[in-house]
Amino acid sequence: MTDARNEGDIASLKIDRDRKYSDRPKSRRWRYILYLIVAGGIILAYLQFKERITPATQVKLATATIISPTDARSDLVATGYVVAQRKAEVASKGTGRLVYLGFEEGDKVSKGEVIGILDNEDIKANLELAKAGLVKAEADSLEAARSYRRAKELYASGSIRQTELETAETSYKLAVAGVTAAAANVRATQVAFENTYIRAPFDGTILTKNADVGEIVAPFASSASSKGSVVTMADMTSLEVEADVSESNIQKVRTGQQCEIVLDAYPETRYPG
Repeated sequence: MTDARNEGDIASLKIDRDRKYSDRPKSRRWRYILYLIVAGGIILAYLQFKERITPATQVKLATATIISPTDARSDLVATGYVVAQRKAEVASKGTGRLVYLGFEEGDKVSKGEVIGILDNEDIKANLELAKAGLVKAEADSLEAARSYRRAKELYASGSIRQTELETAETSYKLAVAGVTAAAANVRATQVAFENTYIRAPFDGTILTKNADVGEIVAPFASSASSKGSVVTMADMTSLEVEADVSESNIQKVRTGQQCEIVLDAYPETRYPG
């Protein structure tokens, strides 16, 4: 009984190769085959219509730039700087300590206007002394003229000798020369006094301030601690452009040739030159 049961169990374990299993998952290989067929069709279609898809003319791209008619027909382009034709470093003809400076950078000055003043108390005292010397020389000249006139009258009457007349004449001429020398001394002292005033040589604008109040100013800056100029000024109505032209292009420049000036700060504005 037991052996028959065991044989039945063993028979149930035998694989039936003719049996069809409906629950086995179906293969997806046909889908992959379909994808390959579609992809191949697309490739074939692309190769067939490639010439129609590709444009007949190749378009070249470039950057467009707006230029003026002058730039289009310009013979020469040069770079340069805007400078003032009239520019000066204003200094003093005298040497002294700066006690007054009335302007700063950017201020406008007129011709003859006082920019700075040097210490001139000693020159002012010398001027007063020279004026007093002139007054004394004029008084001496007046006294000598009177003595010479009396001497001529006495000589005409025979009261004095000719030597005394000549002595009076010499004294008179020396007194007149003394007046001339005293007057020249006054003018020289006045010039020295005027040199302590630093004036603007022309109408312009202060560009830089080269000295401050309290510093020593000398005409040629003879020492390291002195300043040669007080301010640097320029006439802004005399602006011009200095352009650098290479030697190979110098033949392109002619007298009276028209040009246009374009500043980097205002590229849209063109100035005739």
